[in-house]
Amino acid sequence: MLKLKDKERTQIINALKTGVVPVIGLRHVQVGRIQEVTEIVKDLDHIAAGGATVRFVAGEFGSGKSFFLTLTKLMAHEKKLLVMNADITTERILCSSDGKTRSLLTELIKNISHKSKTEGGGLKNVIETWISNFIATNPTPNENDFYRALEAISHLPLCQTFASVLFKYLSAFREGNLVDMEKCLKWFRAEYETKTEAKNEIGVNRIIEDGDFYDVLKIFAGFSKLAGFSGLLVAIDELAVLIRQKAPQRSKNYETLLSIINDCLQGHVEHIGFVFGATTEAIENKERGLFSYGALETRLSSSKFASGSIKDLTGPILQLTPLSKEELYVLLMRLRDIHSNFEETKRVLPDEGVKGFFSHVFSYMGAEAHLNPREVIREYMGLLTILENNPEKKWFELLNVKDSQNAPLAGGLVKLQVN
Repeated sequence: MLKLKDKERTQIINALKTGVVPVIGLRHVQVGRIQEVTEIVKDLDHIAAGGATVRFVAGEFGSGKSFFLTLTKLMAHEKKLLVMNADITTERILCSSDGKTRSLLTELIKNISHKSKTEGGGLKNVIETWISNFIATNPTPNENDFYRALEAISHLPLCQTFASVLFKYLSAFREGNLVDMEKCLKWFRAEYETKTEAKNEIGVNRIIEDGDFYDVLKIFAGFSKLAGFSGLLVAIDELAVLIRQKAPQRSKNYETLLSIINDCLQGHVEHIGFVFGATTEAIENKERGLFSYGALETRLSSSKFASGSIKDLTGPILQLTPLSKEELYVLLMRLRDIHSNFEETKRVLPDEGVKGFFSHVFSYMGAEAHLNPREVIREYMGLLTILENNPEKKWFELLNVKDSQNAPLAGGLVKLQVN
């Protein structure tokens, strides 16, 4: 019988109760999106084979964009990819001259993850994996051996300084000098604000600045291969923040996006993929959204033959359609079982109660409630928690139903069997 570890179960429940995506156990709550997941798996395989991809996951607030991006991250781990992830905020954007782009890059690098380090903080591990592999094949390495091992990425901008800092890290690593190792990690994380500070601490005249954003990502993609990974996936959510930027700043950010899209689609980069989370409005708005920038609209627009139930899943935009009633019902049953840790005797809500809640939520939130699974899930997890903490309460009382026999059942779902 399936049973979750207490930590995993608690984190799933606590995350869903507050409307955020759980960082572990995501596979237990995934329903639907089969076609979209299939396309992302193809993308990840393409990255691992040496290609480059770019996708925009679009939908309304609460439609599951962040959930889907997190799921993509976990699937990338299974494909042996490194993953960088971060949210765009007013202080972290794609293109700036006042440190906001460097701040986004710092967040991405801090959040490096892989299968053995799924929750981020994997930079040190990745670097030392490469170093261990290098020392294993070069027991008494010299500087020539070192730079020869990095030859595959030597053509990339900024690589010379990247290699110099990596060599300093190697020396500190072999000496057990934790202080110098941390100084090098600080450079890799783009945390040096002045060249003078970097020169004094690690002896390099170059620091990572706003304009280096894309070049640094390409270096890490190449370095990920040298460290034994399959490539790099960069996941950036909350693209909608960009539409609130002033027009000149917004255009510069859109130019950065265009450069990334062109490089990926034209095959100018290798072993790297990008997935962006955005509201449909942030993409399609003709005044401030991505489609206000003509070249982006041309690159991102779906086929004119795709409409309604006909999807174009080969284009850059994956539009998340609402979960069907059947899929949402399956999800509610699954969450009930996670809450009881798959022990039937510990269920606080019977099958009739799940069906009763389903009808309740549509009548209470409106017929379109299934468009926003986040709010449905939050209310549902709240109900389960109240029933758990107040065992004397009956579910039909909380749903304002006279008794379980008279509880309304979800239309069209009464006969649905959930395994």
